[in-house]
Amino acid sequence: MADRYPIGVSSYHDGTASTPRGKLQTVTDAYLAQQLRSAAFEFDRDVLRSNGEHLTPNEGVRELDRQWDLYNLYLAGEGSLAAYPGTSTHGPQIGTAVDFGVTRLDGSNRALTDSEFQQLYVILNRRGVVHTGATFRVPEAWHCNGIYAATRAPIAGAPLMGETANNVPGTRPAPKEADMKVIQAGSYKVAIGARNTWKISKLTVAGQPFTGSQVAELLERVEASVPTARATFNDLEFEVIRVALKKIS
Repeated sequence: MADRYPIGVSSYHDGTASTPRGKLQTVTDAYLAQQLRSAAFEFDRDVLRSNGEHLTPNEGVRELDRQWDLYNLYLAGEGSLAAYPGTSTHGPQIGTAVDFGVTRLDGSNRALTDSEFQQLYVILNRRGVVHTGATFRVPEAWHCNGIYAATRAPIAGAPLMGETANNVPGTRPAPKEADMKVIQAGSYKVAIGARNTWKISKLTVAGQPFTGSQVAELLERVEASVPTARATFNDLEFEVIRVALKKIS
């Protein structure tokens, strides 16, 4: 049996006796596990924006008995399309497939929105994980596979999907109410004060509005980044940074 590497606990319940809900999900490749955990950290930080929800694995490795459960449901017309047992990339023989969902603050599961899926694919692609469900006869937005060429190394210390990161580079504790801090970026200075608010109340870039707290979080990432960190920001984020600095200068 292939080794198993943990990625996170599932909150997904499909109504079967073999449901993955509450079970620790795994993949069969250690590097893939690290990349998935890193992608979830980035998605929680940049897309869900620490709102109490987390990107989590609905399912990773799928044991043979569960594969038969799902396949028999499919044959009976009571379940979704399922691969013949032993041929799925979810199976322990391969074990590189992951189905994604979001765990709410109350522990319940929800599907990602279309916009969230599109942002997730960008994050995953950089980490060698591909939305292979797009090629299915019945497309599945949630089904992805590793392990492909990655352009980013895993984040050291990235927690299990669904858990909050501590002591991971790029994360910061919330400032105390009375704190006032001045951050300098190039020739610009920005004041951050109580409740993590900035002197930027409204900012619209590429037709998309950004709140002061969103810009604050992004600029804090700039401050925490190493000089070569340009690759860690997407084009829209760079435009937000540019406009924000111009506005406060």
